[in-house]
Amino acid sequence: MLDIVNVNDGFTYPADEDVIKITLAHDGGTMFTVTIENVSDSASFTTPLAPGVWVVNEDGQSPLFSEGQASSISLERVAEDGDNSMLDASLSSNSGFVSPFAPGAYAINSPVFIPGEASSVTLESLAEDGNPSGFTNVFNTPVEGNSPAPIFPGESYSFDFNAEEGDVLSFATMLVHSNDWFAGANGIDLFTNGTAISGDITNMIKLYDGGTEIDQYAGAGSNQPVRQSGANSGADENGVVETETKPSSNVPTISEMVKVTIINM
Repeated sequence: MLDIVNVNDGFTYPADEDVIKITLAHDGGTMFTVTIENVSDSASFTTPLAPGVWVVNEDGQSPLFSEGQASSISLERVAEDGDNSMLDASLSSNSGFVSPFAPGAYAINSPVFIPGEASSVTLESLAEDGNPSGFTNVFNTPVEGNSPAPIFPGESYSFDFNAEEGDVLSFATMLVHSNDWFAGANGIDLFTNGTAISGDITNMIKLYDGGTEIDQYAGAGSNQPVRQSGANSGADENGVVETETKPSSNVPTISEMVKVTIINM
């Protein structure tokens, strides 16, 4: 793969800026908009521009191509035929939103959170910073772990409690790569007609917005844990707890991120 200026095929190609114009606009926070314009109408030859692919990567990575190295088959299809499907599929399968879940809190017969109401101070700490220490009942150590820590893909938390008919379960755990989102449920009936609930209850879990901090693009916000300068560092949202119905476009469904199982012992 060579820069076009180094291709010696006897043809004089127009300058890049006579064919394509690329504008990068900062929309605020961590959001950017890229605009690609075809300006070849006044170049030495007029050409269409084919569909392409894009990816955001860390400094030092070269996920699309490296000058001086042979093209991959998927990049060859883009360059020769304007077919971006193979490269798009490859990038999609090797990138995307991956987030730990933070230590959380649970309660029997009292809510950890109340949809439609402002978050408590303790819920704000849980939702913004993954800190459940203000709650009485917490789960914070991964299964087979030795100390409190977030759980990553393939890991899990587990906690035990006693309950009887009429009791309900509430819990919440922060989605770390967000400003104040958490997975949780409120008032799960632990018995139905005298029979204890048991098995996969993921369909009862929702993604909630704590309403305490203005949302940034999930996985990239500078005020999200691992990137923020300190706890409670984002701009106040002054909202209420509500189901998150419009997460960033890269965020999977809740059932693709977490599985919750309850077992009657």
